Amino acid sequence: MTIKGPEGRMTKPLATPFNVGDVVELIAKQTCGCSSERHVGKNGLYHPRVGEVGVLRRIIVSAPEDGDETFLVFGVRFAEWGKTWWLAGSEFALIAKNETVNAQAVRAEDDAWLRRQLDDLDGGQ
Repeated sequence: MTIKGPEGRMTKPLATPFNVGDVVELIAKQTCGCSSERHVGKNGLYHPRVGEVGVLRRIIVSAPEDGDETFLVFGVRFAEWGKTWWLAGSEFALIAKNETVNAQAVRAEDDAWLRRQLDDLDGGQ
């Protein structure tokens, strides 16, 4: 889970079940509406295609000065297309969670468990 804000005129934070590093699939058709060369991906298309898989790279608040009317925007890097595209949360579906997000907390729990086990061994002698 990622929580952003409050910032600007926002009075409450925004939360999403997604984290940076999560693997997602595009489920909504995208259009660019321009012919800018900077939008052309390595596959020659102007936008990613439905079904393409990507990784969440950034999660930002769209417009903090809009107050509580604002929303989160997700930067997704698409491997096949080769670029990052900004999406609303309803435009993609989660495929796999980023397991490294909770790794530090799990590691701390493992360390504490190991210390208890070693302390028990030392106390038993």
